[in-house]
Amino acid sequence: ILSGLVGSEMCIRDRLMSMALALAGPVQAQAARPAAKAWNLPADVELAYDLQGQIKGIRYSASSVLHWQTIEGGRQYRLRLDTKLPILGTRSQVSEGRITAQGLSPDRYTEQMRRADSATVDRAARQVTFNTDRPAQPWQEGAQDRLSLMLQVGQSLRANPKRYKTGDTVDLQVIGPRHAPDWQFRVDGVEKVKLPAGTVDAVKFTRLPREANDDQVIEFWLSPTYRYMPVRVRWTEDGDRADQLLSRATGLK
Repeated sequence: ILSGLVGSEMCIRDRLMSMALALAGPVQAQAARPAAKAWNLPADVELAYDLQGQIKGIRYSASSVLHWQTIEGGRQYRLRLDTKLPILGTRSQVSEGRITAQGLSPDRYTEQMRRADSATVDRAARQVTFNTDRPAQPWQEGAQDRLSLMLQVGQSLRANPKRYKTGDTVDLQVIGPRHAPDWQFRVDGVEKVKLPAGTVDAVKFTRLPREANDDQVIEFWLSPTYRYMPVRVRWTEDGDRADQLLSRATGLK
């Protein structure tokens, strides 16, 4: 049971905060670029989450912390998600890159538990390279990674709350530790979300299937109460699930 739990749990974290996102219908990746003024987020923000999930019928509870920092005078950023899992320990995801007039531009994305898997953007060659035996893939202007995409979409929405209508979609290249596919997200509109931190209004986004046999569902909610930062992320696939809910936010005032 433990070996199965380990494999499934790593799969959950690979996809859960895989956290891919996008909007506007149909609009290309550049549609998710916020105005520069939207990037006046505080230099140091921490969001804590409660996580409830189920793997192979086994329920579990966990916690995670998302930490946003601006460095180099606001020209660069570092975004880190640490998830403390029962038995398995801490799994980390890190996005590092530049803050431009178009928003976030990731340079490197890393996932680490027992080993570190990473992807690096080579802008000169217009490629994404990996520290595994995976071949390099083409890099698209405006590409995001599994962490940065939520903030990129959120700050785009913050710059113009009326930018996206219910039913709109957006396409983004989403960089992971082993590949960099194109993902599409649908805007599901505003919903009331009950959190440990309180009930808020939030805009919901859902990743659409890439092919007929793709039953993975990734959903996330961005709330204006928290400067359109992610307040909920939910992943389901083949009966397994994980639901991450905001419990505390510091540094946003």
